[in-house]
Amino acid sequence: IERALTALADESEDQRQAELLAQLKAEVNAGSSFARALATAPREFNEVYRAVVAAGEQSGALGPVLERLADDLEQRQELRSKLIGAIAYPAIVSVFALIIITFLVTYVVPQVAGVFVQSKRSLPLLTTVMLNISAFVRSWGWLVLILLVLGLTALVLALRQAAFRERFDALMLRLPLVGR
Repeated sequence: IERALTALADESEDQRQAELLAQLKAEVNAGSSFARALATAPREFNEVYRAVVAAGEQSGALGPVLERLADDLEQRQELRSKLIGAIAYPAIVSVFALIIITFLVTYVVPQVAGVFVQSKRSLPLLTTVMLNISAFVRSWGWLVLILLVLGLTALVLALRQAAFRERFDALMLRLPLVGR
């Protein structure tokens, strides 16, 4: 284990990772078990991971256990990258659609509205609604954008607290259709 940790620390390009590996190596050299050394970094190695390593040490099958854990981590990273890819495309399309709609509502609709106003005809309800939305976005769009950014920032900060995150997740699970 000591040689493997040394090799990993030497090959590590990330300074923080190299320091973590050096800390683990120092713990192992001091006589601690590998699982106990992992326990000194609970943010990087969760309880399940440490328990599996401890079981591998106790059974004498640490090598195969570490290989399985490495395979599991690789599968998780692969799944995570697939999920991010699956989420990123609709998010990008949605952002561009929102930008285009905002452009249409703030610049194109007012120009077309001038044509309707000059004809002095009564406008259909849908056209009147669209003109009112355009006027609102031109007048108050900046305020809506600021409030949206502030709200999202507050949500992200609140989600860092465990109690709020649990209530938020429970609420999300109760949503119709998408909750399950």
